[in-house]
Amino acid sequence: MGLVVIPDKHISYQCLSSDISGSKISNATYIGASLYVSDWDRWFRVLEDLTLSPLNYYNRDKVAEATVVIESDHHEAHKGNSFSATRVATLGNGGKVSVLIRTSTTPQKYSHLLIHFRGSQESNYVFYENPTVTGSGTIIPIFCRNRQLANTAETLISGSPSISGSGTAIYEEHFGGNGGEGGEARGNLNGF
Repeated sequence: MGLVVIPDKHISYQCLSSDISGSKISNATYIGASLYVSDWDRWFRVLEDLTLSPLNYYNRDKVAEATVVIESDHHEAHKGNSFSATRVATLGNGGKVSVLIRTSTTPQKYSHLLIHFRGSQESNYVFYENPTVTGSGTIIPIFCRNRQLANTAETLISGSPSISGSGTAIYEEHFGGNGGEGGEARGNLNGF
């Protein structure tokens, strides 16, 4: 794409992430200008040495004349960058459910998961990294949480994959076992 000047009262640029080398943008002659990286959907400020500094814009409520603040999860849902998927299974004693999650390989795209488990009996769940997968299983639909948009997730989720080697256990949790409702576990596993 190359660097494109956006005419306005204030000088701005637009480019693709491929136009950035390291943390610098070349050919930017307006120091202090804003730079929009379209494939990242992010704004930066061009510094004197042509490095980029992330910009954060805040919305203001015109009636209260106050800054509007929402949690980042909520903001990502508005932007169409938040998705949900559900897998429901009924198991007997000793039953097992396997779900395969393949995260994005695109630079600057990260998968953050909030996972909710519920069981009526004593239960255990384990996250494994780099399992040996011999069959990916059945695709579990992933929905954009902003239902006004048709964005698609770069993460893929499938149920009942064929796995010949577990890989490395990186997280485990046990819950329930009191004879009644097993309880609930919700993992806020940031960074997964």
